[in-house]
Amino acid sequence: MIDGRLCLIDEIFTPDSSRFWEASEWREGETAVSFDKQPVRDYLETLDWDKRPPAPRFLRTWWRRPPRATRGGPADLWAGAVRYTAEVVISLKPVVNDPQGLTVRAGLHQLGFSEVSEVRVGKHISMEVDGDSESSVRQRVADMCERLLRNPVIEDYRIEIRADGA
Repeated sequence: MIDGRLCLIDEIFTPDSSRFWEASEWREGETAVSFDKQPVRDYLETLDWDKRPPAPRFLRTWWRRPPRATRGGPADLWAGAVRYTAEVVISLKPVVNDPQGLTVRAGLHQLGFSEVSEVRVGKHISMEVDGDSESSVRQRVADMCERLLRNPVIEDYRIEIRADGA
């Protein structure tokens, strides 16, 4: 009650998740590990965080994992889940004429930058990718390049990967 009025605060339309657990893990007389927010709370308690916004960033990969992947506690929450930034540079192959590059070079010369001898114009794509290792992320991004991001007939690509925070 607030000021004499009944107020609904939490979980009116959703059940308390701590009352649910995986049937295959239940044992009579033992406390089952529930589908609960407690592993996240426990993890947050291990951080040097003053509990004021902004909150630490959570990795999307963890949220997509099956619930049993979180059973071991806070250390297991984040095991192997890392957010990487992938930078992809797509450029025309050296044997392909680059009319846009020629136009940019001519414009630079007209502006007095006569020291520019060659210009190649390409694409830069930056993306955040969740993965278990740099090599697995690199392979996934290379697959993206091969299947969608570049034209294999006229374009090459270069990939740079870094773990977020690195």
